[in-house]
Amino acid sequence: MILRLLDTIASNPPRELKSLIRLMHIAIKDEEYRQLVNKELVNFPDFEKRKTLLERGYFSGPDRVQLVLACDDGRGTNVQVVTSMLRQLNDWMLVSDAGLLVPNAYARYNWNKPRIAQLIALKILDNILLGPAYVAQKYGQSVPAVFVRKRGDKMLEQASWRPTEQMPRSM
Repeated sequence: MILRLLDTIASNPPRELKSLIRLMHIAIKDEEYRQLVNKELVNFPDFEKRKTLLERGYFSGPDRVQLVLACDDGRGTNVQVVTSMLRQLNDWMLVSDAGLLVPNAYARYNWNKPRIAQLIALKILDNILLGPAYVAQKYGQSVPAVFVRKRGDKMLEQASWRPTEQMPRSM
């Protein structure tokens, strides 16, 4: 069931993904991110107490939703989708979560700017966020078919070589 859901998301990415990717492009640029934070979060509770942390890339769940919404195209943001994306960001170490260490923190999360910048440079940020089904769909046409002759018959086969095995020799 979960795999089907991931396949569905891969074939039809949520619009919040574009907003999150825009936000991540901004998050690695200190001055641009500082301006966004000061514009979008100024009316949030305890903003003045948290301002230095926020400007340095720390944020809470509601902060992140507001920042994604600010990078949106104006159609709104589904909080559940943004929350599930936060879990993926944490799993891939694009965001660090200090929730266990500082449970009542002003800003629980922090952007991992060097890692984000690296994935942006490699142009694979969308691959990370959308998972293997998306990658397979995105690059499927780039993978050549492998034809193998067995007993004179031509057959289409998947590659069976594993990194732990010795590289097969050409036939």
